[in-house]
Amino acid sequence: MSLPLSLIVEAATQVILKEKNPIKRNFLNYIERYCKKLQFKMLDYTEYQELRNDTFKINEATFDFEEALNEIVVMFEQEAKQKLLNLQTTLSPTMPRLICSDRRRIQQMMFAFISTAV
Repeated sequence: MSLPLSLIVEAATQVILKEKNPIKRNFLNYIERYCKKLQFKMLDYTEYQELRNDTFKINEATFDFEEALNEIVVMFEQEAKQKLLNLQTTLSPTMPRLICSDRRRIQQMMFAFISTAV
């Protein structure tokens, strides 16, 4: 179900890199952000089904936390700007850059928090 959305996101990303017209580029950025948001909402539904079917799994791996957070923040920057909100992130200097956890699940939680805030 998310494969077509992934293709749309990837296609938009590739076209954005080549597009010179700022109006078209802005529109493509909107499509890309909207599809990424929709992917996260679909993941919630998919995981709910996995929990019901007892097939839920944690995919633990080491990843860059700040990078993962910034991927989510970018999705909400335009919406925050439209609402005259200043969306910024600050991590504690003691926060390790690399963490071992399920990146997708951590990003889902960050998505939910930021979505509620914005």
